[in-house]
Amino acid sequence: MATGLWRGGVAFATDGPSSYTPTWASVDQHPPAPEWFQDAKFGIYYHWGVFSVPAFVKEWYPRNMYFSGSAENNHHRSAYGEPSAWPYHNFINGANDRSGRFTQFAPRLRSAGGAFDPNEWAQLFADAGARFAGPVAEHHDGYSMWNSRVNEWNSVATGPRLDLLRLHADAIRAKGLKLIVSLHHAYNFTGFYERVPGQPTASLRKLYGQLSGAEQQQLWYDKLREVIDGYQPDIIWQDFNLPRIDESRRLNFLAYYFNQAVAWNKDVVATYKDGLNNRGSVFDYERGGPAGVQVPYWLTDDSISSSSWCYTVGIGYYSLEAMLHSLIDRVSKNGNMLPNIAPMADGTIPSGQRTILLGIVDYLTAGPAGARPRTPARTCCGVSASAAVATSTCPSCEPCPTARTSPCCTPPARAPPNAPGSSPPPAPTPH
Repeated sequence: MATGLWRGGVAFATDGPSSYTPTWASVDQHPPAPEWFQDAKFGIYYHWGVFSVPAFVKEWYPRNMYFSGSAENNHHRSAYGEPSAWPYHNFINGANDRSGRFTQFAPRLRSAGGAFDPNEWAQLFADAGARFAGPVAEHHDGYSMWNSRVNEWNSVATGPRLDLLRLHADAIRAKGLKLIVSLHHAYNFTGFYERVPGQPTASLRKLYGQLSGAEQQQLWYDKLREVIDGYQPDIIWQDFNLPRIDESRRLNFLAYYFNQAVAWNKDVVATYKDGLNNRGSVFDYERGGPAGVQVPYWLTDDSISSSSWCYTVGIGYYSLEAMLHSLIDRVSKNGNMLPNIAPMADGTIPSGQRTILLGIVDYLTAGPAGARPRTPARTCCGVSASAAVATSTCPSCEPCPTARTSPCCTPPARAPPNAPGSSPPPAPTPH
């Protein structure tokens, strides 16, 4: 079982087993939070995709447009047409809206005359003080933002004609940041499109999560393998509903990712909201965190907006003060914070979001030594472990530098590990 994850006794992924098998007993031996992750404190990810085109209410537009009488449904009928005649995949393939304007998710690179510049995005993340960053590579809508061989509904075969994940990965790593890849595809076929009528072709059934259960489960796994093999992410972040995935496939994913990391000689992180456990992976809260300091190390994701995770017309933002308070609170309780930004469909990051991000780094770098939040220190016989080491005062117990299991070096209360297939409260708010 993974134990305390503090600077004084950090476990490294490369210190774990040299290989993993698809069993809980094996994958639970993976050290969940390597030192670079604990030191990072702050990363950035972003909801940007086909759902950014309607830019209405929130990123669940693809689902809610099919709920008769919903705000999204009323808007869709007014702006585009009846969902039965103007379905969600028209935003992917391209079609005229009611005004005659051609509508499609098809951002163009700035070098090709468009507004999207992945290098500019990565520079902003670095300037904001982030240590890791990356995209939502696939949301619940089933659209892959990479050059997928298993899913024809992807950003190379349609719209952008670009491998967006590759562009993001290369730009982010060029700035010295770690790459996080966010995947939300478990819900694609476990409820997201429940109001979409049966589709006439296998391709459309794939997009709308209407293949057979076995086919959908395999597709879930195959997409993860493509991302792992093609982009070597440092963090794979997954959204809710993993308990609906066969346990064998969840274990195959973890074993494959961890084995690949051994081959790459990299320390990697797998996060979860449900369906995994905190022995070998990192639990992710959403828009919150524990009431007090907690181990093992954890993560929270939050959006720069209280109303939506993707860009919408008229989107509002949390204040800089609120975002800073959240960051300080999360880090002080032994966690990392992952704020989400919401770029526009064409690849523009609105100025209000830029201002907040750059305001965060002003805080992180304030003062002569900077003010980057620190993980709480261990205590050793009533004094800090570092002070005990400096003064050689650690009576009647082991020296603190090696006392990860020593009775004198005590971290705060530990959160119990979750059983496979479960997660601690509070339940995440889906996004």
